[in-house]
Amino acid sequence: MMKKNSKFVLAIVFVWFTAGAAFAADVANIGIVDLQEILQKSDSGKAAQGEITTYGNKLKEDFDARQKEVEDLKNDLERESFVIDKGQREDREREIRIKINDIKTLQRKYTQELKEYEAKLVKEIHKDIVDVIESLGKKEGFLLIIERSAALYYPKTIDITDKVIEAYNKTYSKKNKDK
Repeated sequence: MMKKNSKFVLAIVFVWFTAGAAFAADVANIGIVDLQEILQKSDSGKAAQGEITTYGNKLKEDFDARQKEVEDLKNDLERESFVIDKGQREDREREIRIKINDIKTLQRKYTQELKEYEAKLVKEIHKDIVDVIESLGKKEGFLLIIERSAALYYPKTIDITDKVIEAYNKTYSKKNKDK
């Protein structure tokens, strides 16, 4: 009777250890990526940042020119305030207030435009990054790849962000050559 129990216990211990080893092998195939880092360090991310900066500078130049126009109108009114009559002064003050409100509206519009432009570029890049991550995951046999912000803790050894950047840059340079 003792032999049957010991064989049974031995079988359970064997299953326990082999199942544990199989589980440990799957855990090793989990990867973590930092999408923000990929956007900042990849070639296309850097190019997008440059495009966003250029577009933002263009909007800022236009905004600054309009703001300078209002400042010039204010300065002209101050200089001429003693020479012009009360009705003309009130008309010019009203014109300045209207232009100031227009500038505030323009500022909100330009801010929204810039956010939408940035979101559009990031969305395009994000789609490409996900494709690269899927391809890398299949090629290297990953069980799971998650974004860093979703992980509360992980060992740095499973961070594959640099691999993804490298693969993404290769794909991105091929895309640019094809264009």
